[in-house]
Amino acid sequence: SEKLRRALLCAALLLFVGVGCSTVYRAAFSRVHRTDFTVYTAAGQAILDGANIYEVQNVRGWYYMYLPIFAVFMVPFALLNTFWASLLWYLISTAALVHAVELCIGLVRKVFPDLRLGDRWLRPLAYLTVLVPVLTGMTRGQASVLIMYLVVLGIWFYFERRPWASGLAFAGAIVLKIFPGLIVLYFLIQRRFRFAIATAVWLLAFIIVIPSAVFGPAKNLALLKQWTTTVALPANEGVEVAAGKARYDQMIDPRNKRNQSVRAVAIRT
Repeated sequence: SEKLRRALLCAALLLFVGVGCSTVYRAAFSRVHRTDFTVYTAAGQAILDGANIYEVQNVRGWYYMYLPIFAVFMVPFALLNTFWASLLWYLISTAALVHAVELCIGLVRKVFPDLRLGDRWLRPLAYLTVLVPVLTGMTRGQASVLIMYLVVLGIWFYFERRPWASGLAFAGAIVLKIFPGLIVLYFLIQRRFRFAIATAVWLLAFIIVIPSAVFGPAKNLALLKQWTTTVALPANEGVEVAAGKARYDQMIDPRNKRNQSVRAVAIRT
């Protein structure tokens, strides 16, 4: 009914404003620093200052963990103060979330054209399905919503048979988190070689070409080596080996409830 639709819209607006206020407050005003976003902007600021992106820390004492390309894209946010930067990041994350859900609804219609469930029910169910998992990430200013969006966008372009657009989206997700890289294996198994090649080309651009244009080829290679030795390899070492390293508490410690890896959850339970 029209009353139900208005009620849902009002609830969505209140949620949007409430989560936005929480997100910006955590980043810009809270005495207890509870956001990951300032880690990203610290890396962006390091580029502007000519500093090492893997040596700078935010107020919380956390280090930057991503590949150099993400720091490059965070430079515009570093030019803003924390209030405006976190607000802009939240608006981008919200737009990405909404578009991702709408794309998922479109994919359902493509894959299941005979589905009798109307948009009146499908759309609320779609939003309710993703709302709880993404709220924590959004309030903490994390990149998780962006990763989800890029994966969904890549799948959408895959069904649209647009390999270069699909590869661009998947490559963007892969340079943020490695697990979307499994899609390349799927492309190879399914003999979708154009999609696999497109993803590989975009990965080369994101990992080598663009950062080299910013940092210079030699410095970019040095940063990639530093990322490998300080982030990638320690994350896969045993707890006893990694415990003494600088980033242990931030990304590896299984006692940290924010660590939601399978191994960490198994150890805590």
